[in-house]
Amino acid sequence: MEIRVSGHQVDTGEALKEHVRDRLSAAADKYFPRAISAHVTFGKGPHDHAFTCDIVAHVMQGVILKAEGKAADAHPAFD
Repeated sequence: MEIRVSGHQVDTGEALKEHVRDRLSAAADKYFPRAISAHVTFGKGPHDHAFTCDIVAHVMQGVILKAEGKAADAHPAFD
């Protein structure tokens, strides 16, 4: 599965990218062995300074899963 990790006004370091790739690959292998791609976008709010994480995953032909998270740190926002 192709996994893209990007940040909107946030620097996504290599450790965060590796964490995302490991966790998404494990979930895809377990539940969606023919998953196509996923795009994970991290952002940070201007007022509350919390990290946001939006995930859009194309798990099979015509099926798209979307998720979002918010936390004080990027790793928990993704989890």
